[in-house]
Amino acid sequence: MKFFFIFLFFCLSLNAKTYSLYLVSSKYANVANEYHKEIQFLLNSPEKLIVKVAANKKYSVLIKEIPNITKAKELQRIFKLINKFEDSYIKKVFDSKKEKKETYLLKKKKKKVKKKIKKKKVKKKVKKKVKKKKKKKVRSDSPTLYNHNVESTNEYITASIMYNVKEYTQAYNLFKKLFAKYNFNINVNYFLAQSAIKINKADEAIAILERILIQNPKSHKIRFEFAKLLMDKKLLEESEGEFKKLLKSNINQGTKQKINNILVKMDKNKKTYFGRALLLIGLNRSSNINNGLENIYYKLPGLNNIIIQGESPIKDSYLSSMFNINIYYPIKQNKNLLFKNSFLFYKENFQKVKSSNSLFLKYETKLSYYHKNNIYALALSASRVNQYLDNDFNIFSFTSSLNKNKFYTYLQYRQIHYLNNKYKGKEYKKIAYHLNYSILNNFKYYTTISKNVKKYDLRTDIDKYSFANGFNYFYKINKKNEVSFEYEININKYKEKNFFLDSTRKDINHNILLEYKYLIKRGDNINIGYTHTRNNSNQDPYKYKINKISLSYIKSISW
Repeated sequence: MKFFFIFLFFCLSLNAKTYSLYLVSSKYANVANEYHKEIQFLLNSPEKLIVKVAANKKYSVLIKEIPNITKAKELQRIFKLINKFEDSYIKKVFDSKKEKKETYLLKKKKKKVKKKIKKKKVKKKVKKKVKKKKKKKVRSDSPTLYNHNVESTNEYITASIMYNVKEYTQAYNLFKKLFAKYNFNINVNYFLAQSAIKINKADEAIAILERILIQNPKSHKIRFEFAKLLMDKKLLEESEGEFKKLLKSNINQGTKQKINNILVKMDKNKKTYFGRALLLIGLNRSSNINNGLENIYYKLPGLNNIIIQGESPIKDSYLSSMFNINIYYPIKQNKNLLFKNSFLFYKENFQKVKSSNSLFLKYETKLSYYHKNNIYALALSASRVNQYLDNDFNIFSFTSSLNKNKFYTYLQYRQIHYLNNKYKGKEYKKIAYHLNYSILNNFKYYTTISKNVKKYDLRTDIDKYSFANGFNYFYKINKKNEVSFEYEININKYKEKNFFLDSTRKDINHNILLEYKYLIKRGDNINIGYTHTRNNSNQDPYKYKINKISLSYIKSISW
């Protein structure tokens, strides 16, 4: 049987001038042209690649004039290796004068074979039937580059027409509806991405192309477009990674040279640094800017219950302003290292009580190391707090941190130094440990354990242990609106007994924050917030509550 087919093939190929490899066909010219571009991109071949129109008005993409069967099979094998055009077939192109003779010989050979192999005929027919069944079974969500089943629907035809006549907004909306029905169909995904690019929705197009690559990682044309789009969005590191994947794949030399030229240009234009700035302007109203007491009269137990009058709460409005700039320096010698300089300016200007005005300045330098999904960092910072009553002080801190997918933790050492000698007795050191864990994408729990140690033995209200626990929950109503809720309880246990109040102080502080955020556009948003603070204590001079409302505008700039 094998000898017969070899002999038959030999006889047929004697008079065959060339071979054609039929790759794919479509009812629509624009789809066939897309196939044509795809094949050109995949294979740099001297053979002629054409789009042929058949009598039934179907457009077929084929490579014609292949000189021999070995070359034709090799081309077919390459496409199958990269999971493309698996239904492709080879057709012999006969000399027109000898076409009838060859057909006759083919029939004659088949008759001779019938007498010799009657038993094997049944098996052969079964195999043919199985093959036919396999060809009929084509799923609508099959992960091939272009899926033909969807093309026959009215929705797809209308969407294609809109795309061809450059009505890209309508095409985008129609392909998006198709995506809701055929979300695994790569043809729909591809033209949805192209429509999104045309109407300046590059971010959405990036997500769509990435989705196609998840289904078809060997789709080189899609990866090339994906890499170019990332480059246009200034995501150079991600773009470079995609281009390098293409260089390792089976693409033609011309395309490889083109990618190498792009990478050279990217390397020349690569910034030695990049940055992000944040600007905040806020209007605030507080019911108690001076931490005035809930009950302004209290007793001193240690001194025969003498009644003392403390401060009453003062209401005031104030303007807050903040400017923060972060400059990042990637280290070329080691791409896993990132160096950052940060500057922060924050000021509060009160309307009535000018003595409460304050200014906060901070400089921080930080070195981060990226390893797999972990970010290890070391940071040094110096801060200055300027206050109206000449009790300015500096803060120096050292922080080591670890950031993983779901949690962030740090260990910090801090020292506080007053500039005026009369406030030296308030100086202290602080050690703190913090853990922030994402239970859900929009729900975080955090805890902080800290200890304050006084430098000088002059006060009893400095040495303390603090235990803070809290959670933050935010809910995204839609693309522009978001609400968040945060609650924190902070327990402060003081080490030494207060002589006048005849007890060891213990405070329990409750903080509640409600916030609404409105996104004007990317990088610009308005926040409206309400904060309630209540400090309960076993010593009357430290019981107070604060209600604050705030309206702020935040502007973010990246470069």
